[in-house]
Amino acid sequence: MDQKTGKVKRFGAKPLLGSGAADGPKDMEPADNNGGMNKWLSGITAQLAGQEEEDGFDVRNAPINLFKIDPTNPRELEIEPEEIIENIEVLRLPQKAYSDDDSWISDYEAAVRELFGDNQKTKDCLEVAFFAASLKSPKNVMAPICSWREETTLYIIAGERRYLAHLFMDAQSAVTRIWPEKPDPLEMKILQWQENYLRADLKLSGKITNMRQIIAAWQKKKPDEKITVRKFSSLVAMQKSQASLWLKVAKSKDENLNRAIKAGKLNAIEVAFEISGMDEEGVKAYVSRIDAGENITKELIAAEKSENKLDAEGSSEKEVKQKKSVPALRLNKQKNHQPVAFIVRTVAEKLNVETLNAEIAKLDMDCPNDLQEALSKIFEYLESKGVA
Repeated sequence: MDQKTGKVKRFGAKPLLGSGAADGPKDMEPADNNGGMNKWLSGITAQLAGQEEEDGFDVRNAPINLFKIDPTNPRELEIEPEEIIENIEVLRLPQKAYSDDDSWISDYEAAVRELFGDNQKTKDCLEVAFFAASLKSPKNVMAPICSWREETTLYIIAGERRYLAHLFMDAQSAVTRIWPEKPDPLEMKILQWQENYLRADLKLSGKITNMRQIIAAWQKKKPDEKITVRKFSSLVAMQKSQASLWLKVAKSKDENLNRAIKAGKLNAIEVAFEISGMDEEGVKAYVSRIDAGENITKELIAAEKSENKLDAEGSSEKEVKQKKSVPALRLNKQKNHQPVAFIVRTVAEKLNVETLNAEIAKLDMDCPNDLQEALSKIFEYLESKGVA
């Protein structure tokens, strides 16, 4: 911002334009000699230099060729920016795309399929191209691309689809909010999560990958602390009840469950959470049904659990009495569970039963459901020993 005039300074090789943008300044064009190259780099640096905002961030209109995608950001698009640039004569949005005339779509789809084939790359390419067409102009991108700068390169933290949309529009520059320095790994993963979580089209696998990156970055930063539901919910700005679902699934090491998520066959976090709480055989059985194409829902799992419980209760009079003797525990999600967690840990330590301690160690004492399960296990053990 100019301190004298109070106006925001604009930077960038070219104005934000759609297809058919005008040529940029001559000092942005690389030359064949070292003197010209130095002048070109100096020109870029001058555009990226200047006074930062008071909060340390800088919003600029930067040349599009300075952007690069952060390779550590979880992404599911198979189309790469280099492929768009190399095939821009085919992929550039036609002039009709900037109007309300949809007659261009069928020919455009055919051209993309001829270029890449009938595969996921084509689907991803068309998805971003239609997103660009809905924008009509880079000026209609409401949120700037988030990036951090290293010399004359802007690494994208969040906003990959917005960046790729600029390429389809053949824009020469894009508005970006530049971090004054590279965020630390944990901060970067949280920023990427905030961007990814709101995307309805991002599959569960991509979100879980992002979650695991956050957990890994947090544990690396604080190796002596355990990441609890409360801490995790604070990191990802999510209610604890919802954060407990994501954390449990993200921490699951079950190969069958993770394979189903990675393959895109399991995309509902609620279903993944229910399955993650089962034993190995239970997980394997449900994943097999998912692989076979069955629509497994949270409601279906709950109904089948109820049926199995009724079957088990009707198996013998002795089992019925044993089950009825175990108290039904209900914990209020709004209450502080630390005292109950303390009791559970203390009793388990005093009992000093290896198998019981191993089962309780797998549970998260900050999660009401897990805490309730831990209490039930202790009551069941005491009952089996004739204590309760």
